[in-house]
Amino acid sequence: HDGLGGILSNIKSQLHALEHKVDELAGYDLYGKASGMIDSASKEVRRIATNMMPLALAKLGLKAAIEDLVSKVEQNHPISINLHITSLKGRLEQTKEIMTYRIIQELVNNVIKHAGASTLLLQLDDVNGDLLLTVEDNGKGFNYQEALNAQGIGMKSILSRVKYLKGELDVSSSSQGTCVVVHIPGKTCSKVN
Repeated sequence: HDGLGGILSNIKSQLHALEHKVDELAGYDLYGKASGMIDSASKEVRRIATNMMPLALAKLGLKAAIEDLVSKVEQNHPISINLHITSLKGRLEQTKEIMTYRIIQELVNNVIKHAGASTLLLQLDDVNGDLLLTVEDNGKGFNYQEALNAQGIGMKSILSRVKYLKGELDVSSSSQGTCVVVHIPGKTCSKVN
């Protein structure tokens, strides 16, 4: 995290220098320096994402990591989780796997913290190469727009990850519960275990 902050600060400084030294550009390689720093920042982001990856996800894949998450949640919280993972036979591309796991983790955490739910349905399907995630609870519901505008980062983080994966997010909520559906397009399985 600190390494990435330093790289991004240097990029900003280089671009700031570029803005104020237009007449002297011939003698500077500001674009080349900034481009190199952006490459370094990208590598640092990948390194951070890998280091943040849960052990089960790194070693066994998304299905096993979700099963592990569900097991831990049920051990520590009074909620019953009905888990269905179908057609997911191989590993996803690493970034997609991490992002999908983090979306699921944040959705489950939101249900535990805010919904007051006793049951949760968590379903992940590979449908013709696309991922379809459904998280449904019997909690008290919430206002999605208010959650996006609130100070917390939970729903913003989920939406950001869905957009990064070029996916779609659909949230429906009432006093009888909430259903979140995430559609992530693209080839999902890169190799069969």
